[in-house]
Formats: sequence, C-alpha cells, structure tokens
Amino acid sequence: ISMEYISHTLALNKTLSAFNIGHNKISLHGAKVIASMLEITRTLLYLNISENSLTDDGLVSIAKALKLNKSLVRLDIDECGFSDKGLSELSKVLTENSILTHLSMFRNEHITDDGINTLLNALEINKNFR
Repeated sequence: ISMEYISHTLALNKTLSAFNIGHNKISLHGAKVIASMLEITRTLLYLNISENSLTDDGLVSIAKALKLNKSLVRLDIDECGFSDKGLSELSKVLTENSILTHLSMFRNEHITDDGINTLLNALEINKNFR
C-alpha cells in the first residue's frame, strides 16, 4: 500500500484518532505526503512517525502542516535524523500552535544546544505544552 493511499484515506477518516507509522522507512517524499494529510485531518490526535528518515526537509514539511492542523495533540518524532534546522522550523510553529501539547523527539543526534535553546524559547511562549 502506498503512502499516498494511506494519507488520503486518513485525511477523509472521521474516527481514527491515533496512527503509528514508526520504523517504516519513510523518507522525505513520505513526510510530504503525511504533511498533506495533517493539513486536512480533523480527528487525528496522536501521530508517531519515529525511526524514519525524515531529515530536516521532512520535518519542515510536517511543521508547516501543523500551522493548519487543529487536532493533533501528540507528535512522536524520535530518531528521525533532523538537526537544528528542522527543529528551528518546528519551534516557530510551536509558538503559534496551541493544540499540540506533547512532543517526543529523543535520539535525534544532530541537535545541538542551540537547537534545544530555540525549542525552549518557543515553549516559553506556548504555555499549553506539558
């Protein structure tokens, strides 16, 4: 089954609230497809895309989609190979997105202290995070 088919189905789904596609060899193309789904879906509360090769560009696509998403409260992006660049874009979105309250992103080894500080500054603005 293709990522496009899965994302299209999820975008139209009115009941699914959690989706775990961790460790599925999803790369930049898949991340862009997931981002398109996130822009449309209104029922998905939890998305786990950990242990995929999203890299910075994939995370930027996901972050842009989170600007429009009004349902996702938890995002797991552990071991996705992104760095400060991708985290910086996600941090910008987190200053405006009041729906997302949980973020897991451990074992992304290209993140430096600068990236963590950028995220912490964003979370100071967004008081909804736990």
